[in-house]
Amino acid sequence: MRQPDPFYWGIDEPKKFHKSKVRLPKEIQAIYNEIIAKKLESPNPVDYKHEKWEATKYGLVWMVRLNNYWRFSYVVDYEEK
Repeated sequence: MRQPDPFYWGIDEPKKFHKSKVRLPKEIQAIYNEIIAKKLESPNPVDYKHEKWEATKYGLVWMVRLNNYWRFSYVVDYEEK
């Protein structure tokens, strides 16, 4: 029996974010890239145990902690994936 293909998500990083990401310390970039890779391969990119909703000036977003100082936030568009 053939296994179904993995469920993939797309990612849309704003240009400003990409420029900022390049300036991050290498260890933080590595953590970020690892987390994003897991999310893109997951049927549901939200990790409910380790992430929480956060109210920002842009609305409600999911907040991911990279370490004690660095965090990133994201929104999942289930219709567009």
